[in-house]
Parts: sequence; structure tokens; C-alpha cells
Amino acid sequence: TGTPLPRVLPNGERNGLADFGFEGEGISDGRVWISKIHFPERAKPFSKGPIFRHKVIQVVRNPLDVLDSFFNWMVTGTHDRSLEESEYTRLADLFEEHIREEVPVWKKYIKYWVERDFPVLFVKYEDLKVDFQPLAYEIMQYLLNNT
Repeated sequence: TGTPLPRVLPNGERNGLADFGFEGEGISDGRVWISKIHFPERAKPFSKGPIFRHKVIQVVRNPLDVLDSFFNWMVTGTHDRSLEESEYTRLADLFEEHIREEVPVWKKYIKYWVERDFPVLFVKYEDLKVDFQPLAYEIMQYLLNNT
């Protein structure tokens, strides 16, 4: 998969997913079939807008898990570390503020994708983790279908 985010961010930090073997990080041209983006939610300052080719696969995750995962990423600055449970007590005010700010963002994000007039395949993240093979087949059928 590719992404419009650069491998090295403007603040000098590396885009962490490239370190985990996602070689497409920073590539959003014809070399990749699938581009991972957080558009429109996180479109600025890095993205120049949508880079849709033909179709969209929107992976939707349980919003409670999204909020917790995003909070962990914001606090730890990594994709592979999580807060200890005790940290949630210490950071309770910050976590509550995070929830108040991010719930409206998440709602707008989902609304944006539901209201599109181009092909969008919705896939639940949790289903990918439970039974990947049937969903992989469905995704490939969707990608290869010319309609």
C-alpha cells in the first residue's frame, strides 16, 4: 500500500509505518494499487487532497477502539506501544478532552464516506482480524470488477 504522507515529516520525524515494512509509505503514484489515507479527517497539512484512482475501500473500526488507539498513538508517538492501564488514571483529563474533540471528527469522517457518489466498499476492521480470507476475496473481486 502507498500513502501520500512523506517518509520524513516536515518536523524531521520519520513516518513510523515505513519502519514496519510498509514500503509504500510516501508513495501515492501509479506504483501502488492501494493508497492508505486518512482523508478527509487528517488531510492537512501533509496531504494535497484525495488521490483516488478508481475505487475506495473504507476500513471502518469500532469507534471506541479508534479513539483509544489514536490516543495511544498521540501519547506514545508510536504505532507499536500502548499506555499502561495506570496511565489512563493519570491522564484522565487529557483522555476526556481527546474524546470530546475526536468524536465529532470521527462522525464527520464516516458521514463523508457514506455520502460519496463513487464506489466505496466498506469493510469492518474487526472482521478482517477474525476471518481474513473471505474478505480478501471480496476485496479482490471489488478491485478487479470494472463496474
